[in-house]
Amino acid sequence: MLGLAGETIADTQLAVQASAAGAVCEVGLWAWPRHPNYFFEWCVWLGYAVYGLAFAPWGLIALVPQAILLCSILFVTGIPPTEMQSIRSRGDAYRAYQKRVSRFVPWPPKSRGSDA
Repeated sequence: MLGLAGETIADTQLAVQASAAGAVCEVGLWAWPRHPNYFFEWCVWLGYAVYGLAFAPWGLIALVPQAILLCSILFVTGIPPTEMQSIRSRGDAYRAYQKRVSRFVPWPPKSRGSDA
């Protein structure tokens, strides 16, 4: 339920912010990870894997698709093309956002004045 709620909130916040053309969405959940919608979508699917763990002794096999999905989001079809498009459309504003905000996991953002 947390994953579904988080994904819905993130998508709603992005849709509202999309009216500001060229602006980087940094409101709400988007202030913590750069891709909260992907994170919470993965949480939804991870919930199915947790349910699958109950089916011993083969329950652990339910984690394999989640690992594949996570690798796909992080390195292939999810974040990489989205980040490239965001850099093309928002330029230095998005690069600054990348320096401050976690890519996938909701961590507290770095302050706007920090260089690291």
